[in-house]
Amino acid sequence: MGVRLIAGLCLAAAGVTAQQQPTFRSGTRVVPVYATVQGPDGRLLVNLQKNDFEILDNGKPQIITSFSNQTEPIVSVAAWDVSTSLEPFALESRAAALSLVRALRPGDRLRFGSFGQEIAFSPLMTGDKPTLERIVTEELWFGGSTRLWGVLERSLSLVSQEGGRRVVITLTDGRPTTDPRSENDVLMAVHRADTMIYALGLDGAGLAGDIRAVAEQSGGGHAVLKGGPDLDREIEAVMVELHHQYLLGFTTDVSDGKLHALTVRTRVLGAKVRSRRGYVADPPR
Repeated sequence: MGVRLIAGLCLAAAGVTAQQQPTFRSGTRVVPVYATVQGPDGRLLVNLQKNDFEILDNGKPQIITSFSNQTEPIVSVAAWDVSTSLEPFALESRAAALSLVRALRPGDRLRFGSFGQEIAFSPLMTGDKPTLERIVTEELWFGGSTRLWGVLERSLSLVSQEGGRRVVITLTDGRPTTDPRSENDVLMAVHRADTMIYALGLDGAGLAGDIRAVAEQSGGGHAVLKGGPDLDREIEAVMVELHHQYLLGFTTDVSDGKLHALTVRTRVLGAKVRSRRGYVADPPR
């Protein structure tokens, strides 16, 4: 399911945050689930309440023990594809990176990385826009192979060390070459990291189906940017979506180490929910 970038998003007020702080039994863990909800017209629905949702773990309904519809900052790693296949789109790629920096909200933090001839990440997780703009301007060098799965696995590892609403944003054509890691490696990392992946492509370069599928499994999304005068608006639409998600949570004492299927549904007629589709039931940390 693709993500529709909608001009002039009309968002209702975020509403009053509803949260519960239950007492957890020893050996239990909270499984966080971020959910994006779109109405029948494609607009974001941002004022739903806990009773509007249902979570199923391996098909079994769960009690939602925590809930928030508050707008929250995001913590993100941006993994930019600078391989040879994206070299003809170098100007558009840098423009998209700068647009992402401009779209950061107060409290957001971002760490830039790139993958091509080598995989490299900036040392800073920061919300300082001049610093991030300098990194984008000076440190994106094109050429080399596309180790997409390897850089996503590394990005997930880096951002999982942070607290808050975590996301990996990658701009790529989604066509890995000479990559020792695999799509399945990244999927398992996604299910363990409680982190979304949002995949962006560029008009003309495209965005392959495998990375779209991984993004959907994570509860994130994907879009192909047309660029030009619409670029800032397109990136802004992505950031609006990332900041207006519901945080749902349920507790479980299952620690079988297996992959569990997750389903989130809403009782709002005609609405569509996008959320993570699984988690690994590891012992609580």
